[in-house]
Amino acid sequence: MVRVGAQVSGQIKSIHVRVGQTVMPGDLLAEIDAIPQQNALRIAKAKVEDMKAQRDVKQIAIRLAESDTRRQRILSEHHAISKKAFEEAETKYQTLLAELVSLEAKIQQSEVDVETAQATLAYTRITAPMKGKIVAVPIEPGQTLNSVQTSPTVAVIATLDEMVVKIRISEVDVWRTRPGQNAWFTIFGDPQTRYQAPLEAVEYAPPSMAKGHSTEAASAVYYHGVLRVKNPEEKLRTRMTAQVRISIGRADDVLLVPWAALSLRQANGSYLVKVKGKNGKVTERSVRTGYTDRIHAQVLEGLRQGETVLLDVSAPKGTS
Repeated sequence: MVRVGAQVSGQIKSIHVRVGQTVMPGDLLAEIDAIPQQNALRIAKAKVEDMKAQRDVKQIAIRLAESDTRRQRILSEHHAISKKAFEEAETKYQTLLAELVSLEAKIQQSEVDVETAQATLAYTRITAPMKGKIVAVPIEPGQTLNSVQTSPTVAVIATLDEMVVKIRISEVDVWRTRPGQNAWFTIFGDPQTRYQAPLEAVEYAPPSMAKGHSTEAASAVYYHGVLRVKNPEEKLRTRMTAQVRISIGRADDVLLVPWAALSLRQANGSYLVKVKGKNGKVTERSVRTGYTDRIHAQVLEGLRQGETVLLDVSAPKGTS
């Protein structure tokens, strides 16, 4: 997602896009009233022309001074004039040459000013830097933008055919994650559809560190994981909330117990489970678990297939 900003200040003259429109690189998004920039360009060009005219005058003066210097040299050699008169003519000629060099430099500087004014004028036509869909246009025709203090956003462009999902992973769990692990997620509006994607990356520092903020006072530390998923039907949109599951392992054809049947985690890592016997008597049993998706848990020890367990009204607070 890219926020396209304005690089010059001014009043919005026209907006050429709408939300939901697909744009290509170079497409015109909006125009800022360009009269101040056009005038600045005309002034810069006029300054160049004025200095070039001054250069022409200077070159004429140099030719006259050069001719006069040659004449003064001949007269001086024949002792028809004083040496001082010749030196003054020579000094005038050299001074004019130096002034011409200075004027050439000023012309180059003025030509740079023209290029800068041309670029500033071009900035009044705000174009798309990439292919994508317009997801927001936070401006209105007639609105005045001030780019001096901040770069005002003219349009927000997003590439929706492939979405990037950023996951907040707690410091408690981040050590168990690594790129390449299988993951899936659902969105709140459509919890039945699963979107599969491998874990592409797990950042090594909290997002607050990248922004220059200290994390020492934070009560919890989170790291960003990244998923990429194709979005051909554009069901996924920016800023959506997703519930992500990362698979840290896999176990097939194993005994499972409902996650809700597990009570508080014990010191040795096991859980107490209430088991109902054939005679109807309920007993508590220590059960050691393996992988879990928080719906079911793999039973490693403590239960046998076919036994009846009672669901605990309180979900276990520990993780397995």
